[in-house]
Amino acid sequence: ILWDLITIPLGFFDLPQFLAFLTLFARFSFAYWCIDVPLHVVFGVEVNGAQELRPKKLLMTYLRSWFLIDLFIISVDAIIITLEVLQESSNDEFSMWRSARFFRILRLLRLLRLLRVTKLQNELMILANQF
Repeated sequence: ILWDLITIPLGFFDLPQFLAFLTLFARFSFAYWCIDVPLHVVFGVEVNGAQELRPKKLLMTYLRSWFLIDLFIISVDAIIITLEVLQESSNDEFSMWRSARFFRILRLLRLLRLLRVTKLQNELMILANQF
């Protein structure tokens, strides 16, 4: 999340080597988020002071909480990666997608990951209050 907070605004500047690095890192980030989604059914959570480890309950909790945001983030990343690959592979086709501004706007949508910070902060507060 901190990475996105720093690098997404830097993506507005025309720095070819840095943008190539960002593209590569964005693909690793996309892979992380794709792996992260199914792991929510594996790792337990605390519900009303008790540890919940049943996969069906974990799935229902996840679907009601962060699933839509995670799905949106993955969808935006998939669209960006697909358009970048199409842009690299074609010369004249998809000329409307060649706009760097369009890609930059889509990358800004990745900042929705900052919503995760509030979740982390709440969990840390609960942990801190237990001691």
